[in-house]
Amino acid sequence: AIDKPESGTDNTSLSEAEVEDLVGAADSPKMSLGVALCFSAGLRIGELLWLQPSWIDLAGDKALEIEIPENRAKGATYDPEIAFLERKYENRLKEFILESYGCEDLEYSEFLQKVTEGEIEERPVFVFAGRGSMEKSALQERRDEEYAALKRERQRFNDNLEKIADKASLNKDVTSHTFRRSIIKQIQEDSDLSKARDLVGRHNDISTTARYVEDDKEEDKDTYTDLRSSS
Repeated sequence: AIDKPESGTDNTSLSEAEVEDLVGAADSPKMSLGVALCFSAGLRIGELLWLQPSWIDLAGDKALEIEIPENRAKGATYDPEIAFLERKYENRLKEFILESYGCEDLEYSEFLQKVTEGEIEERPVFVFAGRGSMEKSALQERRDEEYAALKRERQRFNDNLEKIADKASLNKDVTSHTFRRSIIKQIQEDSDLSKARDLVGRHNDISTTARYVEDDKEEDKDTYTDLRSSS
């Protein structure tokens, strides 16, 4: 499996309303949709940056499925993983993919058929640092270049996040990992830790999922202590 940059020690979490504020403040459809996918599906930044049309299962009328291939999954066993995405993003996602490939004149089903048959070369669609930096053909079997490209893309995404957080007057340090932490916390609060692990965390060990929630508790303790000591 490919080595990936670490996510860092981001302990910030956002409410759904705050995420919507960021989506609304984004300066491009790509950025707004990227934020929405990271939150709704709990995607890791590497998964978003490598997302390709064939990963997305549009069948049915419930949640969309995103099948992350084994060479892009982060779990210790590197098995393929399934992430779920709210159906409300289907049309926006299809329109964005067609636009990113310059295939706006095709129906999405026709586009997918051409990808499957090799008439259109499949590649990642969420590229922020310039076309070519994440091209599959250029990076295949070149781990150092792939790592460097992923690092550049993640930095550009986080730079954009900082700008839209300022635009949305959100007084929090927001990174790509913030959305994953936020949706895990929300699912845990609405259901339980096990569901949060299974539905969005996709961690091999549930103790990893628990750390997302425990970090928030420690942050709350610090805030409480600061407030009481100043009163």
